[in-house]
Amino acid sequence: AGHNVAVCALRGEHPAAGRLRQAGIEVTCLGAHRGSVRTLVGIGKRVRHDDIDVLHVTQRESSVVARALRPFIPETAVIMHVVDTAPVAVAERWINRLLPQPDATLCVSGAVRATAVREYGTAEQRVRVLHNGVNLAALKPSRPDVRERLRTQWAVRRDAVVVTSTSRFH
Repeated sequence: AGHNVAVCALRGEHPAAGRLRQAGIEVTCLGAHRGSVRTLVGIGKRVRHDDIDVLHVTQRESSVVARALRPFIPETAVIMHVVDTAPVAVAERWINRLLPQPDATLCVSGAVRATAVREYGTAEQRVRVLHNGVNLAALKPSRPDVRERLRTQWAVRRDAVVVTSTSRFH
């Protein structure tokens, strides 16, 4: 829609980098070391040099870097994306409370929203829940015999309870 998109991975070559490049998206893999000041300065320079409007970060370490840069990139919106409910270490929790707030925090559920507020110190009014956009109705079997056929194929008893789970489905 007329926007330039670039992806920057803090570490080495990301598994998705090749597919992104094939789609015409610029990918930079920094090969950064954990807690590196050089990484922080490098990203800050890149954001200012490339006149980046939105910095969308998706991992815990990336969110710390982006929030630490916040005072130096006031014209850039910082969007933090939290995807799990894992607690953070006490020291990291304190660091999160000392860092500037992101402009917005996106979460995939109410439980993740609570984690963003509790663990990342994000102000509740800056958190938005965006549920995964999967149309479950479209995933229902098209024929009524599908369940029976799969139970037979996979040797699952007719009275057995079957539970599935898909995580980080993107």
